[in-house]
Amino acid sequence: MIIGKEHLTLEGVNQIISIKAVFNNGLSDDLMALFPDIVPAIRPGEGCFMVKLIKSFSGKIRFQVQLSFVVTQHCRDVLLMKSLESYLGCGKASITKRGEVVFEVRKLLDQTEKIIPFFSKYPIMAIKSRDFEDFCKVANIMEQKKHLTEEGLNQIRDIRADGDGNFDIRTDFSKTTHAKHKKKILKQIRIKLHNRDIRILSRIQDYLHIGRVRADKNKPYSIYIVSTREDMIYLVKHLNGLIRLKVPAFKEACLLYNIDYKEANYNIELYDPYFSGLVDTDGSIVFNYAGNRIECNLEFQHNEYTSKLNFDSTILKSKPYIVTRKKSSAKAGSHTSSRRDFTSIAFKFQNVNSMLFIYDYFMRNRLYSNMKFYRVTQIKGFIEIRKYKNSPIFSLQGMPRRISDYPDAFAG
Repeated sequence: MIIGKEHLTLEGVNQIISIKAVFNNGLSDDLMALFPDIVPAIRPGEGCFMVKLIKSFSGKIRFQVQLSFVVTQHCRDVLLMKSLESYLGCGKASITKRGEVVFEVRKLLDQTEKIIPFFSKYPIMAIKSRDFEDFCKVANIMEQKKHLTEEGLNQIRDIRADGDGNFDIRTDFSKTTHAKHKKKILKQIRIKLHNRDIRILSRIQDYLHIGRVRADKNKPYSIYIVSTREDMIYLVKHLNGLIRLKVPAFKEACLLYNIDYKEANYNIELYDPYFSGLVDTDGSIVFNYAGNRIECNLEFQHNEYTSKLNFDSTILKSKPYIVTRKKSSAKAGSHTSSRRDFTSIAFKFQNVNSMLFIYDYFMRNRLYSNMKFYRVTQIKGFIEIRKYKNSPIFSLQGMPRRISDYPDAFAG
């Protein structure tokens, strides 16, 4: 119709509208019976695993944590969403003012006994599998009631802010590709961070002079994206020999561009900025009040790549305490079908004598996460006063450095 210029007439426009109205009218009964295969397929494009922190006027920490599993479709697919509600036995499907039908699961019990077991049995083979891993971590924290403590809330904040860099490799379904000869392509190279760390993405963009930064719609995240073929080839070539964690996807990207893959050195040398980049996106600088120290931590899912990381020489006179531990998203005593077990590996610089050397390292390799960099800058002052922890508050040693530190003590 467009080739014949019929779309330029009122009659032609009406025909196009009629054709469009019958597109995608939902799934057949046969397909509806295949929910285990269909749900992971619609999830990556139109759904999300959400972790919300909501301000509250009750409780000590003044925040509530809410987990939500959400799938959004056009309102013409309302029967599909209602069937999803019946199949999973949880959640609610409703139509919004914008003409969308939204299926949402909010109850923690439904998340741990139905949603998490379902996606553990039928894994998401897409980019948001990392979101699901974080979703499971938060669910585990909530089941143990740790989200009701300041420490647990900080853990959840760190999980939500984790970096999500990836090589987005997809099968090419364009019309120019013959059905029997589908090939894979590198669609985009992306890094996703919380909005509070957008300065990191801006720094990357300014340094490379390629790519763009955009906001993740309706979510507190921003994404750095490189999508042109020339720029992606440039990045893959210059990252070759430096990638240590996203190795399988990077190897595939090298193969697509006929680049010989080079394995990185997993012994991170003294003052190597690689460690700073990891802490910026995936690590934490923690005020450990109980231990009276400021520490630096990294934690990953344990696999053949993370287990090879060696930070023994990265920070002067400091070696990390390495912990591998089993974790589970299931309730104590729950049925095995609702369990999701995994192993994590943590690198912890938590020795009091290491604090000054941590400070020295990050002064040489600046963190671009403002919150984490601020915490590092407190180390020197903290060391000066930490020995007075047990001194009476109004003694010479225990007196606050600023009266404003304890306003209530001087009220009236």
